[in-house]
Amino acid sequence: MAQLSHVPHVRSVNAGRNYYDPVNTAVFEVGFTFPGLIAGKIGVDDVKILTEQVTNVGGLDNLLKTPAAGQQKFFGADVSYLNPTLDNTYAEITIDFNLNLRSVTDNYVLDAFMQWRNLNYNLGNGARYLKKDYVAPYIEIKMANRDGTVWRVVKLWDVMLINITGLDSLDITTNESPKLQCTFRSDYWDDSAQADPEVFGPIYMGSDGKATYTEGATKTSTKVISDEGYFTNSLDPESQK
Repeated sequence: MAQLSHVPHVRSVNAGRNYYDPVNTAVFEVGFTFPGLIAGKIGVDDVKILTEQVTNVGGLDNLLKTPAAGQQKFFGADVSYLNPTLDNTYAEITIDFNLNLRSVTDNYVLDAFMQWRNLNYNLGNGARYLKKDYVAPYIEIKMANRDGTVWRVVKLWDVMLINITGLDSLDITTNESPKLQCTFRSDYWDDSAQADPEVFGPIYMGSDGKATYTEGATKTSTKVISDEGYFTNSLDPESQK
């Protein structure tokens, strides 16, 4: 008689007996950049403060795209296959922020993203700008285990702000502070979780805050995940010659 390969005990589970930690969705950090026309007005310190205000990131499944399944019919029987193209190749993510008033009246989180929105279409004067003016260089999302060690880094490039919501209504019966939600779109991104493990090894965070990876079994150099693109700017002295 056939038997199950595992009995219901923690010693039958590699993750249990080897102390593997689960993946946590609550341990993450988001870093922002802004379009050049307004980056100077917002300031480096305020951009860093935005990281502290993030409460939720949604839409990361959009990064894990695969072609949809198609089918043909043969005398009523289905023949399935993968379509040769994707339905789309962009990604949209949402990010929620706590809102606070600084210096009594300064809603600095809302103000930062309203300045960005005004580059898309300024409802006050009708001004519109070109793509080179309204895209931010990148948004970076770092996911970590419970002690803060980063295991995945996602960097969305040439980011557009396409929606701001969360302030639709006022309610005298609630004590809950509203959350600002911004929707961003990017046409391409780098994701350390989707890199080839034979080429790119684990991610490490340096004391300078930069993420690096160690190349896989067939390679030995270590490289920086830079602001210009993933898997570039080798730290291997041999590559600098």
